[in-house]
Amino acid sequence: MRIPILFFCFLILHITYAQNKCRVANKKLKKIEKHIVSGESKRASELLLDIESICQDPVFLTSIGDVYFSLKNMRKAHSFYLKSYELNSLNDIRVLSLSNFLKSSYAIGNYGVFNQIIHDPSFNIDVNKNIKVKDLI
Repeated sequence: MRIPILFFCFLILHITYAQNKCRVANKKLKKIEKHIVSGESKRASELLLDIESICQDPVFLTSIGDVYFSLKNMRKAHSFYLKSYELNSLNDIRVLSLSNFLKSSYAIGNYGVFNQIIHDPSFNIDVNKNIKVKDLI
């Protein structure tokens, strides 16, 4: 009887700790976005390196991808979009982020992932309204 109770307690503590790490990482991400808006891209990049591996939540990973995309670092942006996609398909990726994911896939020459995304059943971009994505396809 003790072992299941101990296991359950460990599981609850682990989940709580993981959620807390993501909450802290999201707060730091907001500060990074403020640095970018104020033109401090170098400082933002330094801070980004500190938090990019703290949280493995798909929404957080997509946000990191968005920040790297805005910093014009296509390889890093693609890496984080891909991690998010592998964890939860396109379910947690907003339309703008999905568009950026496609652009970064194309920019670094990862055409296999590009094709996988546009054929994914969850693909939700109206290509007729998004000319840049339509041109890529």
